[in-house]
Amino acid sequence: MNNDGRPPIDDIRMRGFGKLTPVSEAIETIDRQRGDIGTETIGLSSAANRVLAGEIIAPVNVPNFRRSAMDGFAVMASESTTIHQIVGEAKPGRPYRGSLQPGQAVRIMTGSPVPVGVDAVVPVENCRSTSESVELLEPIRKGKHIALPGEDVRTGQKVLEKHRILRPQDIGLLSSLGISEVTVIRKPHVKILTTGEELLPPGTPPTEWHITDSNSVMLRALIERDGGTVLEAKQLPDNPEMIRAEMGSTGWDLLLVNGGTSVGIDDHAPRVLQSLTRDIIHGIDMKPGMPTGFGMLEDQRMVFLLPGNPVACLFGYDLLARRALRRMAMRSLSLPYAPLPVILRDPISSKAGRVDYVRLRINFDTNEATPLPLSGAANLSSTVMAEGFVIVEEDSTGHEAGCQVIARLYE
Repeated sequence: MNNDGRPPIDDIRMRGFGKLTPVSEAIETIDRQRGDIGTETIGLSSAANRVLAGEIIAPVNVPNFRRSAMDGFAVMASESTTIHQIVGEAKPGRPYRGSLQPGQAVRIMTGSPVPVGVDAVVPVENCRSTSESVELLEPIRKGKHIALPGEDVRTGQKVLEKHRILRPQDIGLLSSLGISEVTVIRKPHVKILTTGEELLPPGTPPTEWHITDSNSVMLRALIERDGGTVLEAKQLPDNPEMIRAEMGSTGWDLLLVNGGTSVGIDDHAPRVLQSLTRDIIHGIDMKPGMPTGFGMLEDQRMVFLLPGNPVACLFGYDLLARRALRRMAMRSLSLPYAPLPVILRDPISSKAGRVDYVRLRINFDTNEATPLPLSGAANLSSTVMAEGFVIVEEDSTGHEAGCQVIARLYE
């Protein structure tokens, strides 16, 4: 053991992984880690797609007064007469202030308060009217076309469950209840570190032996999809002390280190992370993405090591880091890609114990899918040309041509 009680650091650089962790074990480890990271109160205008921290109970009735459900004429249903004198009108926000007497009617618009004494509204299409009187062309039924207080929502009714992701109609309902602010799960703050001497800033034309960073912008979009917010995205050289300083910095809830995570001589991030935590998983039985890893610092914050190859980075994030982020954000842990049953045109081979990420070209007319090669983790274009992917689980050795699998669609 080291002086601080941690196990000695195993330097796997230029030697390869002696043992790979099964994906299922890695997922179980992630699911034992930190969850809820706190709440914040925000206005309704910012609440779309946020996660409610607690249930919502209606403080008032909706509607909170009797109102007309139709444009027409408000009358007394107990009357037998069909011709009524029009004594006034009611509009939304401008009620008729008097009380109806027998033989009288009030012209009324949808959403208007129903006058005292009125117990039915006859739609305008079932009437024949002049400026002074109206003839009713159908029998009157008590309560017809009148919305009662609480007909939509009742006081004390539970309207939204805890941890619901707020949709536009949810926000509209909250506003109708007079609620202007909601308490939601705070968005996890994610920091992205991209390492490598060969990298140029995102969007910069590649030159000579340099390549352009594509992973940080891809990760930013994935993080925002999964309910997080990017605190900072920073490029670093292959310098272990600079990597250590960033891992030890404050303000972030989840740290993604992209690149420098494999077994090359300049892949420092795994050794730095191992020196800061008692528990690190590095080297996972998945293809692509074997150099993926993660660990938890003493303050319970998680650091993920994602490969620099773009497809491996995407798969490592979606399979593992996404899960940790969505747990903190209190969102569903299911893959956020629509499922589609497809028939394989060609076989897929895999190794027992390994999880494979196979991109698919899909013919949506026939729901047939053609697997793209498993190799080429550096070729991000394979995920652009593909309509979706299939994950071959660790208990499978692949799928034969002609069998049905569940594809996940890139959307």
